[in-house]
Amino acid sequence: MRLVDYYVKNSELFPVSPMLNALPGYLGMPGIQEYNGKDCLRYCGAGHEMVCIERNGEEYPCHRFLPWITGKPAPSGPINRQTQWMPEDCSKCKIVSSCPTCAGYNWEINGDSSIRTTFHCEAHKLQVLAAGKIALKRLKQKPLSYFKSLSVFERKTIDSKAQSLLELINNGI
Repeated sequence: MRLVDYYVKNSELFPVSPMLNALPGYLGMPGIQEYNGKDCLRYCGAGHEMVCIERNGEEYPCHRFLPWITGKPAPSGPINRQTQWMPEDCSKCKIVSSCPTCAGYNWEINGDSSIRTTFHCEAHKLQVLAAGKIALKRLKQKPLSYFKSLSVFERKTIDSKAQSLLELINNGI
């Protein structure tokens, strides 16, 4: 809360990257109430949009799959092909679509790139809550003239996102 208050008081400053990055993607969602939690989205591009080439020319999905990093041979089959949220608790999380997960680390720890590690859940939830509180407190500081200058669509968008954030903050993640 001290950091939240600091960033609200110093509105010309932006929160540090992890806190800042935790919220924008989440705010792009239609709203907590409308998100079904079932659509499984990849967080990283390993094995799809990314490739790592070893000195000998061998290709890996990303640097996290290099044998000299993990201490074991790279997986032989397809990686990072999530079709459902795993573990199942992830499918119930309201902020799963903004959750940072690493396919390489998932594979290294769980033996499967599509089974997420969960050690960072509480930290990510705190980041999202802090970013949400900063956004709402900064919004509350705006003068009424600011809102009057916006289009009806912009006001409805802000209202919808603010309602989603309030629900998240008041009811927990």
